[in-house]
Amino acid sequence: ITFKGQEAPAHMPRVKRSLAIIYATNPFGADHQSHEHDPAIEGDFEFYTDRLAVLGFSEEQEPQSLSDEKIRFTLASQHMYSAMDSLDLCQFVFGPAWQLYGPEDMVELVRTVTGW
Repeated sequence: ITFKGQEAPAHMPRVKRSLAIIYATNPFGADHQSHEHDPAIEGDFEFYTDRLAVLGFSEEQEPQSLSDEKIRFTLASQHMYSAMDSLDLCQFVFGPAWQLYGPEDMVELVRTVTGW
């Protein structure tokens, strides 16, 4: 399987359905590190409820589904990852779910540095 001339990364879109959207639409091809993966809004949702609520998500999604809400989650988390790329922030430290710092921390950091 290839996407935009790149082979599929280690994470399979058959299991993590949002990856199919990212692999097909991501500006730089099949990249499994350009958005948050499905488990954050599926089985692990209770661990990330507060952070995902900041992004507008309040309901756990069915595993291996591709609902409108999961598509919205994919887009929102891809926007956050793009912002982190632009700000040169490590996605293992900042992010919308399991990372050390969440969305609100990222906004606070930008405000502190820029004065916005």
